[in-house]
Amino acid sequence: MLLGSLAVAYLVDVAFAADAVPYDRNVPYYTGTVYPQPQQAEYRDEFLPLARVGLLLGKDVPPTDPRLTVLVERLQRQGVEPRVVTAADDSVETLICIGDTGAHGKLLGGSSVPDKPEGYLLHCGKHESRHIVFLAGRDFHGLLWAITAFNQLV
Repeated sequence: MLLGSLAVAYLVDVAFAADAVPYDRNVPYYTGTVYPQPQQAEYRDEFLPLARVGLLLGKDVPPTDPRLTVLVERLQRQGVEPRVVTAADDSVETLICIGDTGAHGKLLGGSSVPDKPEGYLLHCGKHESRHIVFLAGRDFHGLLWAITAFNQLV
């Protein structure tokens, strides 16, 4: 009987391991503080609808970018099936602009990416009836930090 219990326990572990996120892709989750800690932050108790999410990729973000993969995997684990869109006016409920899309000033204005190495911008707002999220970085690592910070809030 003990051998049978061990076999069942092993099979359960194997089944869960198959669904697990690879260790190198297991990003942090929100614990009350976002890491890397932003130098300036304004938190609001608001939620973004994630039923119809569009991803607008900047000229600096190819569809095969591993940073994009980390974002998409995080959204999918929450039941979201994001799709890549080619224009900011696409009919999605929430638009996530990733990298240098040129849409930030036009849609929300105001904020800009800090002018320092690894600086990043995570800006959420609303334009007309659509929710907008901007994830941008001063450099490669800056965009990675923007995506990492956003993933902790999802």
